[in-house]
Amino acid sequence: MDIFLVLVVFFLLLPFSGCRSKRATSADIPDFFEGNGNRVENGAVSLTEHPYFVPERSDFMKQRKKELQSLMGDTATVEFTAYGDTLKMTMLSSVLFLDNSSTLKRGTESVLQKIRSFLQNNKLNMNVFVYTDSLGVAEYNLLLTEKRAKSLSLSFFPAQDSVKSRNVFVGKGAENPVGDNSTEKGRLRNRRVLFLIAR
Repeated sequence: MDIFLVLVVFFLLLPFSGCRSKRATSADIPDFFEGNGNRVENGAVSLTEHPYFVPERSDFMKQRKKELQSLMGDTATVEFTAYGDTLKMTMLSSVLFLDNSSTLKRGTESVLQKIRSFLQNNKLNMNVFVYTDSLGVAEYNLLLTEKRAKSLSLSFFPAQDSVKSRNVFVGKGAENPVGDNSTEKGRLRNRRVLFLIAR
C-alpha cells in the first residue's frame, strides 16, 4: 500500500518537475538520432518521446532555416527536427553523387561551398548521415554510404582542419528508410544525405 501511495504522488508531481527541452547543440545529437523524435536505440527511448517534452526553437534558428532553404532552393528540404533547436536538411544522393559511386558530381563543390559558408558565418556545426535503398547486398550498401560520407567529409573540411572533429559524417546503409523500398519512388527517397545542423 505504501508503494502505491508513493507512485501516485510521483505521477502527480511529474508535470511540475521541469521536464523541458534545453537548446540543442551539436554535442547533444546522438549518432543514431535522425530528427523524427521517435527513435529507440539499444533500448533507450529518445527524450522527445517524453509526454512533457516541448521543443524550444529560437528566433535565430528560425531565421537560419529560412536562410538555408533560400540558399539551397529545390536541391534540398529544410525543416526543424522534433529535437528542439536543430535543423534537418535532406538532399537526394543523386544531387551530390554519381550513380552507384562515392564520386561527387561535377559542380557539387559549389553546393558544398554554400553549406560550408553558411555554417561558418553562423557558427553552426553539423552531423551528416548518408543512406541508400535496400536493393542489393546490405554490406555493399553500407560500404557505399561509408565511402560517400568520407568523400563529403574530405570535401567539406581538409584533414588537418580542427573544425572537422566537431562535425560527424556517417554512412548508414539502408537503415531507417523514409520511403517504401518496394517502389522506385520510395527507393529514390531513401537514397539521401541528411544534415543535422545545430549551434
